[in-house]
Amino acid sequence: MKGMWVAAAAMVMSVAGSAQAAEWTKDVYVRLDTGWGFAANAGIKQAGGTDTIDDIGNSPLLGLGVGYRINPMFRTDLTFTYRGGFAIDDKVNGTAYDGDIDSYATMLNGYFDVPVDLGRFKPYVGFGIGWAHNKQDAQGATVAGVKETAPDGTANSFAWQAMLGTGFAITENLSLDAGYRYFDGGRLKWDAGKTSAGNDFNGAKGDLKSHEITLGLRYGF
Repeated sequence: MKGMWVAAAAMVMSVAGSAQAAEWTKDVYVRLDTGWGFAANAGIKQAGGTDTIDDIGNSPLLGLGVGYRINPMFRTDLTFTYRGGFAIDDKVNGTAYDGDIDSYATMLNGYFDVPVDLGRFKPYVGFGIGWAHNKQDAQGATVAGVKETAPDGTANSFAWQAMLGTGFAITENLSLDAGYRYFDGGRLKWDAGKTSAGNDFNGAKGDLKSHEITLGLRYGF
């Protein structure tokens, strides 16, 4: 008889645990995002130099993440986004500069879903903080057809972003997400050292900032 009561209690606890797990997971979602980023002026300057390089072009972006809806108006997610298309492409005082830039950002974001009835549309605003790992390839400088390259570099920086957009409910569980994002990925940095021609290079620094148009999918369980 005692064994029956123990088995019954275990069954009740198992059912309760399963119910609690189901209740928790129904607010979890995953997301996949793509888009295009247009870099703001980078302000790249060599230590002790006078030229300022601003143009690093634009880049596609690809992101994924997992999130949790706290209540009907607030949700949060953790995302990872790769930006691999930025590159120096600028000419300053007769010198043409080039060099690829990759950025990997991990962000913790919070969103406020505006409580207005727009049918399938659900507008939102959001803000995120995190960390960006920015990798800069060797910086090239071409004068009168002769190219000289400086050392590459990496920078790990605090990053932040602000978002504005809307979700569109495709089904009960799947939403299309379209928005605008301002991303500040922190520092760009090239190490000091010798150039390919054997000249001294004192290092360089700049900033990665981007205006981005995003399109993605959110799937809730």
